[in-house]
Amino acid sequence: MATPGAGPVRDGIPIVVGVTGHRDISPEHEAQLEGRVREALDDLSARCPSCPIVLLTGLAEGADRIAARAALGAGHAIAGVLPMDREEYERDFATEASRAEFRELSHQAVTVRTLPDRPDGRDAAYSALGVDIAKRCTLLIALWDGEEAGGQGGTADVVGYKLKGGPVRLEGPGSQLLDPPETGVVVHIATPRASDGPDGSTARVGLVTILASDPDEPERTHRKLRRLEQFNRDMARTGAQPGRAASANVERSGEGERLFIGADGVANDLQAKSIRTLHALVGFSFLGSICFGLYSSLYQLNPYLLGAYLAFLLASFVLWHVRIRRHEFESRYLDARALSEGLRVQLYWRRAGLPDEPAERYLRKQRGELDWIRTALRAVDLIDHGARGGAREEPEAVLREWVADQGGYFDRAGARSERAARRASVLTRGAYTAALGMSTLLFGALVISALAVKGGLTEAMANTVLASVAIFLVVGVLAQFYATRRVLGEHAKRYARMRLLLDGAERAVAELERAAPAVRRDLVRRLLLELGSESLGENADWLMLHRERPTEVAL
Repeated sequence: MATPGAGPVRDGIPIVVGVTGHRDISPEHEAQLEGRVREALDDLSARCPSCPIVLLTGLAEGADRIAARAALGAGHAIAGVLPMDREEYERDFATEASRAEFRELSHQAVTVRTLPDRPDGRDAAYSALGVDIAKRCTLLIALWDGEEAGGQGGTADVVGYKLKGGPVRLEGPGSQLLDPPETGVVVHIATPRASDGPDGSTARVGLVTILASDPDEPERTHRKLRRLEQFNRDMARTGAQPGRAASANVERSGEGERLFIGADGVANDLQAKSIRTLHALVGFSFLGSICFGLYSSLYQLNPYLLGAYLAFLLASFVLWHVRIRRHEFESRYLDARALSEGLRVQLYWRRAGLPDEPAERYLRKQRGELDWIRTALRAVDLIDHGARGGAREEPEAVLREWVADQGGYFDRAGARSERAARRASVLTRGAYTAALGMSTLLFGALVISALAVKGGLTEAMANTVLASVAIFLVVGVLAQFYATRRVLGEHAKRYARMRLLLDGAERAVAELERAAPAVRRDLVRRLLLELGSESLGENADWLMLHRERPTEVAL
């Protein structure tokens, strides 16, 4: 379960920083360690100024609370996650003052989640806590002496979960057991245990070391942060509001809804920029090709036509380099759309009270540069205390809304794609047919001219026909390039497939009225899960289809 805390973090999808560490830390070291944690958070905030930071902590004594105080003191948010029920958890705190501090920090947290009960004991509950923190955070701060684990679920274990992945038996709902482990970076702050005494550790207190499972891990983490920073900048720039979003029927006030609307607005804005760029590239290519065709066939001594051709060529290259390569409008659009679709599924599942996580099912074949999207989904899920802490909606009502909303969308989108694909096909075939017809006429005219004693086809007439043939060929090539780049035909097929799936969902919804209550509840849950999984899979395929066909200069 989740409990709402002090309120939402500032605008944007946050960077989640996990913390683990010893409970028995000497009071004389606390101020220094708190300063080290704050320095690490300040450095992260300086590198990603558009990203709020949320510290994920178990709120236990010692390292957890030192880091929480550092985060709050620096103006960042904290989120709590508990391994067991609050009353049971408080039994592990030695004094009433410690329990009071726990309650105060819980009150200041944006959300406090309690993990499901572990029937296999207290140690397993702490291990599950460590796995949850390691998996949800982008990087982990460890206040640790560097020694191997003395028991299950200790600091060394949690560090190991972040560096190598957690045990399969402790993964959360919806986890894909055959997936490779998700690893990351650990910021190790040397921290001796108080129980070891003054000579118990040779580690210099506060020494910071970066730990990673392989040399490339820090760079992968840096790419995740860079992508998240860029997305938050885009969201701030577009200023996406509910009224501007494509799915404005979402009217609730949770963080998940707000950030979904923001991601949808960013995707729509960048999509418009990408399409305008593609249209401009095709237009410049067409005009440049006409200039070159006229120059080469009819006006070979006209420097203005050659200059115009070179100008259009240069304009195409500059436009492609600036908007596609440097500003990455296209790749940013694809990432934003992928994130918004993942958030859509997550939103519906959370509204219906399903614990399954889309991040576990999404982009499984696209690991690496797209891991930031899975990380972002988990971050939004973490802070979405409005949806998770409030009253659940009736799952059947959520299902009906989802089916109706997506059914209407795929009907409209499928019809648009079919019309666009048909127009592009007609234009391509027409241009090639015209080029073939004119070439045939030119061939016939040349044969007649060769056989005739007098008259026949003049050179000017032949060059005019050749220029026309070249222009028709260019039109055909550009129309085919445009249709291929927009994957219009594939879109129409995919929308039709999703429409069939939604038809099946509509039939199943219609059958609900005749089902027994227990069967009905199970069927609704299965439909929600299957519809979400299919949507995630379809969107992942769509994403890779576009990423495999980047826009290039078409001249």
